[in-house]
Amino acid sequence: MIIKSKTHRHSPGLFQRLIDYIYSDKGRSQERCAWSFFHNLDAYTPEGVLAAFRENDAFRKSRQNGVALRHHILSFAPEDSQLLSPEIIQDLVAKYLELRNEKGMVFGRLHEHDGHLHVHLLISGNEYRSGKSTRKSKAEFQRIHRELEAYQREKYPELEHSLVKVPASRERQKNPRIFSPSGKAFSEAELRMKERLGRKLTKKEALQARLTAWLDRATSLAAYYNTLEAEGFQLYEYRGKTRGILSKDGVKFRFATLGITPDMIRALESERESRMRDLRNRRYSDPYGIEIPFQG
Repeated sequence: MIIKSKTHRHSPGLFQRLIDYIYSDKGRSQERCAWSFFHNLDAYTPEGVLAAFRENDAFRKSRQNGVALRHHILSFAPEDSQLLSPEIIQDLVAKYLELRNEKGMVFGRLHEHDGHLHVHLLISGNEYRSGKSTRKSKAEFQRIHRELEAYQREKYPELEHSLVKVPASRERQKNPRIFSPSGKAFSEAELRMKERLGRKLTKKEALQARLTAWLDRATSLAAYYNTLEAEGFQLYEYRGKTRGILSKDGVKFRFATLGITPDMIRALESERESRMRDLRNRRYSDPYGIEIPFQG
């Protein structure tokens, strides 16, 4: 499982835009995904959820430029799609919020795209009817990831492709204890893979771990491609789209064979577009606080 998180500062139309997106997702929220997740919410319609989030936001401190919403995405590997039932996914979502000790308002919905199941969670920027922030520190975030992974390993061992990806810690990045055969320090992703496999990594596995780690740290698709080129890889295209890399010794690798799925690429690009929309909204926000309907 990949857990992505991003914050959204208050802007006109923010609640309407994200709630509408999660309910519809441009038609991707189909019958298999026709269930939603509610936490500290008594409303169960799009209009009711929107009104509840707006009402709760009135309790938030520093409302002008503070974090109004936290958008988390719990993404499962396509290889495990047939093993995932709504009950299992709901249980993992509930466990995730339990580990967060979540006191905020949460609305979530399961989406599916090309066999890729993922859950969108909207978490209020402040706790339920309180001015206290729902923010978690990086250390807390890592602890939550580790405990969720332990829970998933114990209760759902069949989901071998969807183990939780624990974010890299700065301490491990600065003081790596294990080195690869090339003499370079293993990344956090490589250490996790090595521990999971219980053996020495192959060149392909080490490359996969590094590409995944760079993807997790990238802030945009362009930044990710720039990192690859800076590390000595060449990008190759097929039918006008970037499909993979050429290694330093000329071996061609498709992104898909290295665990970089099209959905992960799209998610990175969507994250950049979301940030750009937020910047535009903040720059051209109505000074009188009138909400402008989202037209995107």
